[in-house]
Amino acid sequence: MGSHERGRKPDRTEEIPREFACPISGRLMADPVIILSGHSYERSCLQACKNLNVTPPGAAELAAANVVIPNLALQAAIFSWCDAHDHPRPLPLDLPAATLFVYDLPPASPLPSPSASPDGLLAGLTAADTAAQEAALLSLRAATRGDAAADRAALCEEPVLAALQRLLRSRHHGLRLNAAAVVVNLSLHPPNRVRLVRAGLVPALVEALKSPAAEAQDHAAAALFSLAVEEQNRAAVGVLGALPPLLQLVCRADAEPRTRRDAAMALVHLSTAATNVSKLLKLGAVRALLGLPGGGPGGLAVMVLRNLAAVREGREAMVEAGAVQALTQALRGAAEEDLKESCVGTLYALSKARTRFRGMAAAAGLEPVLAALDSDDGGGGGGGGGKKERLRAMARRTLRACHAGEEDEEGGSVSWSVSWSGSWDSGEHGGAAELVGNFSAPVLRAPAGSVKAKGAGAHTTRF
Repeated sequence: MGSHERGRKPDRTEEIPREFACPISGRLMADPVIILSGHSYERSCLQACKNLNVTPPGAAELAAANVVIPNLALQAAIFSWCDAHDHPRPLPLDLPAATLFVYDLPPASPLPSPSASPDGLLAGLTAADTAAQEAALLSLRAATRGDAAADRAALCEEPVLAALQRLLRSRHHGLRLNAAAVVVNLSLHPPNRVRLVRAGLVPALVEALKSPAAEAQDHAAAALFSLAVEEQNRAAVGVLGALPPLLQLVCRADAEPRTRRDAAMALVHLSTAATNVSKLLKLGAVRALLGLPGGGPGGLAVMVLRNLAAVREGREAMVEAGAVQALTQALRGAAEEDLKESCVGTLYALSKARTRFRGMAAAAGLEPVLAALDSDDGGGGGGGGGKKERLRAMARRTLRACHAGEEDEEGGSVSWSVSWSGSWDSGEHGGAAELVGNFSAPVLRAPAGSVKAKGAGAHTTRF
């Protein structure tokens, strides 16, 4: 039939690597192509599936095969393996033979996510051909999108990171997007986060954050959020220029909700580093966050403001900007316990500005609001009692700070927590925030991901 692979099985004793075999024919691929699921097939076998309206093994639907990209990196790896093992290189399978293989397919069953070796992917990432680079990036996204922490660890090697850094600055829009998505996925393995920053990827992510493309902003914001979760990274990420575009993105009402949320969560973490607090204050973060569109600051913005209130300069800037009035208004209209707790904790920090705070609290009508919180016992119902009691205790202390001569003792430690689909425990003056739950990490970037994809923390976030 005109091919080493069609008329007979190879008489070599070496076992063909699974990733080199077409999932349809079981033979070495001569002309592999990759689809959006991240799986690769012999081109003619995939065409036969389309002709027969058969979903390829491993694909969720036949439509996933509508976009195919030549997998030149895989092809090069297959040919290298053949040469090293004295195995004849495969020849392309003709369509009639491929059709027979499709007829012989068993009932559909999912394939495991494609595995990828650093060496094979690196060949594609560093290829001169754009199609080969994009195919390698799609394979890398597929290999890092699941729960395989071992794959994320193995693929976070210096040569791969150096290639990703170059591709993040590519003129090709698709390469930039896929490279940024790969960085998000790699960063979800905590030990990789410091390595990614040290590899010099932050400046390239900052450039992507400034891009007019919404999906590039989405991936970059998610990557910076994930990197900022690691305390060792926070000062470096701030020094490398991430704060201005993150703040600008949070304040943009027309930005995608998930992108704004990830940018805000990056600022929540970054604002726990003292060096970043001073930078944010110089950028005018207080007025920007207090003046957010949509009726003033919401939960995530108040988390950042709470961190800025940890230092005297931050408290002074907030008092000057009218934070007492804005936070009182936000507290008055708050329905979520989390937002109430954030507002009260921030107001208590501002109460350190003694005399000025009292006058502004009186003008804003803060005392009746705090008194209502203090007297609210939740109707005696169960659930959330600990949080409710903490909120009442903080409201009570802030209420005392509103009265001359009834100041709290300096140096006392106040424990409070914010639970925004997770938890945040802090001392009296803030400190490092440790968030868990839906906002502990951004959403995985699968090969077909888009900025509109659903993910963790899918509820509507008010900023």
